Amino acid sequence: MFTPATMQFYEEHLADHHNGTGRRCALLCARLGFSATQTQTAVMAARVHDMGKMFVPWNLLTKAGPLTVAERRSVEQHVQMGAVYLGQRDFPGEIIQTVWSHHERWDGTGYPDGLSGDKIPLLARIISICDAWDAMAAGRHYKKRLCLGQITREIQTGADTGQFSPDLAEAVLDILQQNRRIESVQNRA
Repeated sequence: MFTPATMQFYEEHLADHHNGTGRRCALLCARLGFSATQTQTAVMAARVHDMGKMFVPWNLLTKAGPLTVAERRSVEQHVQMGAVYLGQRDFPGEIIQTVWSHHERWDGTGYPDGLSGDKIPLLARIISICDAWDAMAAGRHYKKRLCLGQITREIQTGADTGQFSPDLAEAVLDILQQNRRIESVQNRA
């Protein structure tokens, strides 16, 4: 299942994304007042959240255009495949559940189980918003990276439309606002 192309994709793209998501997760955990142990668990989950993409066909992960319904279903299976993969390697249950649930949406329209609100594990909600935040900040092969103002608008829209937990979106927006102030001061110097 691990073709050279799949491993190359993982090494070049997923590792960077996992690390970026982990850095954003650490910022959010600090903002939320998490303990060092809680933060460590969250960052570990962030750094493995898309492991299941190693089992998704390479051509789907790099497709430039829209996915068909069947292709989308195949890509969506990465959460289950990642959870199974990590379970076989004795990862903690909390991390496995986080990987399984990190594409659930606050409004219940996510996958794989259609969970909503507080039924979504907290770490999965954290990884969900940090995953999106990293994708916006770093860009993807199908979408350019966004500037700080655009990321702020996208996070707010995600909260308004039910993609993200409102309290987590507010915390991320606070972090982004702080970064905007820092950039403003640096630009004046």
